[in-house]
Amino acid sequence: MIDPTRQAKLDDPVVLDTISTVLSGFIAVWDEPSKQAIQECSDGAVSPTTIEHEVLYLRAFVIVFGLGRHLGDTKIKSAILDRFHGRLTHLIPDTPTFLERAADYARAVEASDPDDVGGQVGIVFARHCGKPGHADLASLGERQYAALSIVLPQFLLEATK
Repeated sequence: MIDPTRQAKLDDPVVLDTISTVLSGFIAVWDEPSKQAIQECSDGAVSPTTIEHEVLYLRAFVIVFGLGRHLGDTKIKSAILDRFHGRLTHLIPDTPTFLERAADYARAVEASDPDDVGGQVGIVFARHCGKPGHADLASLGERQYAALSIVLPQFLLEATK
C-alpha cells in the first residue's frame, strides 16, 4: 500500500502531467547516435522515415509495457497511462498500427528467454521495417529497446516515490 503522503503527491495533476511529459520525451527526443544509426540502416531499401516510425512505435511500446511491468495494476499506472495516451496520439504516426506493433513486441518479450529479449525485439523491429533478417536493423531495435528498458524503471522509481 502506498503511504498517504506519497499517494497525495501522485494524485496531483501537475505531477502526473510532468511524468507524462517526460515519458513523451523518451519517445520524441532523437539523440545523435540514434539519428546516425537510422541513417546507416537506411540502405536504399528502407527509408529513414520508415525506420524512424518504427523506432517511435518501439519506444511507445517499451513505455506502455514498462508501466504495466513496474507499476502493476495500480491507480497511479492508470492515471499516468491516461495522460500519456493523450500525448501518444500526437507522437506516433498511426494508432492502429501502434496497437498491432505493440502486440507483436509483447509476444516477442513474453516468448523470449530473459537473456535474449532485446534480440527478439530487434528481430521483430527489422521485420516491421520491411527487412526481416537485416542485422543492422535488428541491432538498432535491440539497442533502442535496451536503452529505454534501463532508463524507464529508474525514472518510474524516482517519479513515484
